[in-house]
Amino acid sequence: AEIALALSHRQRAPVTLVEAGPRIAAALTPRARTLLRRALDRAGVAILTKARVHRVAADHVVLADGRRIDSALTLGIAGARAPDWLARDLPVDEAGFVCVGPCLQVPGHPDLFAAGDCAFMTHAPRPKAGVFAVRQAPVLAANLAARHLGRPCRAFRPQRDYLKIISLGGQEALAQWHGIVLQGRWLWRVKDRIDRGFMARLKG
Repeated sequence: AEIALALSHRQRAPVTLVEAGPRIAAALTPRARTLLRRALDRAGVAILTKARVHRVAADHVVLADGRRIDSALTLGIAGARAPDWLARDLPVDEAGFVCVGPCLQVPGHPDLFAAGDCAFMTHAPRPKAGVFAVRQAPVLAANLAARHLGRPCRAFRPQRDYLKIISLGGQEALAQWHGIVLQGRWLWRVKDRIDRGFMARLKG
């Protein structure tokens, strides 16, 4: 949805958002989802739900039901998916992500750790979001060193919720945090500052 709004704002061309599920932005609260839908409607973004892509060609997309959508630019954006090889010898959840305990260790494999989108925290299930992967990194690094030195590992305690800010195009944004939903230009400035700061740290 965010990319669709950005494309619509930038290119001023028709944009179609194809979603395989029954609704867009399922992780948002109903109010946040309503505001996002209104922004998409204002931008003229066509939304197709319960629609699966069958084939992508150079100038069009064919859906599973036979519908054809002309497309000068097609972007495929998908969520996290577990690689099949994880399930061969490792404990995995129902979606195929490798299970880890509080110290990010794989059960039955004390020298094996997993973090980020490939991991499922059995002690504290959370959605696949970058905020958790980023905050797991220092714990993972410390535990790798601790395991090598024969010292106790430390537990990763993820936050219960996290701030979600969605750019709506035109330097406006929508935010959701602990059930509170806000919208405005000032939120876009907050998001821009957070994102630029994060990228600057990676460059350093």
